[in-house]
Amino acid sequence: MVTPPGENGIAAEVRAALLHALEREVHNCTRCSLGNGRTQSVPGEGPLNALVMFVGEGPGFEEDRQGRPFVGRSGRLLTESLKKTGIERTDVYITNVVKCRPPDNRDPLPAEVAACAAFLDQQITLVNPRIIVTLGRISMQRWFPNSAITKIHGQVRNIGRGRVAMPMFHPAAALRNPQWLADFERDMTTLPPLMERARRANQAAARGEALAAGTPHPGDADFE
Repeated sequence: MVTPPGENGIAAEVRAALLHALEREVHNCTRCSLGNGRTQSVPGEGPLNALVMFVGEGPGFEEDRQGRPFVGRSGRLLTESLKKTGIERTDVYITNVVKCRPPDNRDPLPAEVAACAAFLDQQITLVNPRIIVTLGRISMQRWFPNSAITKIHGQVRNIGRGRVAMPMFHPAAALRNPQWLADFERDMTTLPPLMERARRANQAAARGEALAAGTPHPGDADFE
């Protein structure tokens, strides 16, 4: 496993090299049995300095075929919903809790999630997003254990290290349920103002000022 130095203050070119090395390691991974049935592993994609990281559950058929996250029907919904709010897919980092497709698109098993956990840890360290959006209940459990997605979707919570997390329905689930689709699209509208606050927090941090980016709503994070 590639081990970067401290999370803050890593030069961009060093982080880029470490992220590429991590992707190579994912492509060669044999930590669990999912690697035996994959066409391609799917490390993730997006800009190195993305404010937002989306974390889904695992690759599906198209993702396994193309080696990219969220490129099937669910991916089209994600991309279109982002665009409606003025966010380009290329502005965000997208990955999954497991990097290889589970058989028949079943839920990843706890042991499979655990086997991939260090990869996700390093992606978070290297990309260093201010906002983590979980897509679906499997990825939600990492930051919101024992919670029900129907109750907490769209809620923004501090998770430490100047980050917040927000759970959303998985696009595949939203496509199966009109109410969840409406919730998915409504929750997505939370992102633009949250991203603006995160940008201001980054600017304040760069100036050595207090990280206070706007007036948070009750329960929201102030990115401190």
